[in-house]
Amino acid sequence: MKQILTITITASLLVGCLGVKTVFVIQPDGGFEPILTDNGLADWHCFPENLATDWSVKDGQLIGRSSGKGSYLMWKGGDLKDFELKFDYRLVTDGNTGLQVRSIKHDSESHPLQGYHVDIGHVGIGEKVLGAWDFHPGHRGDYLAKRGEQVTLLPGNKRKTERIEGAFEPSDANKRDWNQVHVYARGNAMWFTINSKVASKVIDENPEDRIDAGKIAFQLHSGHGMHVIFKDVLLKRR
Repeated sequence: MKQILTITITASLLVGCLGVKTVFVIQPDGGFEPILTDNGLADWHCFPENLATDWSVKDGQLIGRSSGKGSYLMWKGGDLKDFELKFDYRLVTDGNTGLQVRSIKHDSESHPLQGYHVDIGHVGIGEKVLGAWDFHPGHRGDYLAKRGEQVTLLPGNKRKTERIEGAFEPSDANKRDWNQVHVYARGNAMWFTINSKVASKVIDENPEDRIDAGKIAFQLHSGHGMHVIFKDVLLKRR
């Protein structure tokens, strides 16, 4: 496996004439272990089960090719609370994909897992998809944080929104080539980077809806022929 530079991010707030912006400082880090191994799909479970053939592993890469309906591929390694996850992904076709974070099982055909969602759909979908945070199913609104935002979720469905300085933009993405994603979950805060630039961050201070620990799962969105590949999936528990 190739050697990969890892990062940690600490946040500070700068107050200026244009309002409050969040600035992230990047530092080196290490200690990751691969969770996509020679076991193929033995360590993963597909929801719904009848779409398991939409997923495969070849040459150490996880391949998702939609037969028309969406599915989730959940890692069987247990619930995660504080962790970091890194992976590379490549969209062979246009489409929508992502990663479920701190998710629990949910009685829904379209969204069998409920929880936070890292959105990494194709360039051109918009600021509520590529680089955004969702919550599936969407009872908490159309999105939690759009690309380039840090959003604090407060009781009573209120929220505080700040812009992230130097955030990821669609022009930073490689449309048909590999992109690197680094997801962080620490306490009530969750954020992620794409190609080393912070995409968005959520701080969940709403105890009624907050999920403190749960599963991770890759998403293959509906759309016949949609094709995405993941590789170098690395996890660090904290």
